Amino acid sequence: MPLPAAAALLSSLLLVGLAGFQLVLALGAPYGAWAWGGRHEGALPERLRLGSALSAPLLLGMAIILGIRGGILYPQWQLAMLPAAWIVFLFLITSAFANLRSASPRERRTMGPLSLVLAGLALIVAWG
Repeated sequence: MPLPAAAALLSSLLLVGLAGFQLVLALGAPYGAWAWGGRHEGALPERLRLGSALSAPLLLGMAIILGIRGGILYPQWQLAMLPAAWIVFLFLITSAFANLRSASPRERRTMGPLSLVLAGLALIVAWG
């Protein structure tokens, strides 16, 4: 498997996992310390639950974009996803820096490195 395809597969799986995490946060799971700045121990308040509910499909969309760009989904659209893949990379690298600067030690230690890995994988896919 070529490197961009492997990076697309791994990043897509990680993004689907993150979408699941956001979904359980939206449903009231007590993991607030690992997300949204880590200011809320336990379940998130209503407005952040809404943010998590909106984040889940966004993350799934990013997984699809990287999957297409990496050639593992709809390879005929691979070239068309080039601009979108770069946008995903920019979003993920920005997210990585935000997570690494979080006030929450849990978010810094888990989501920071995860976001950085995702950004690196997205870079490999976008560069293709």
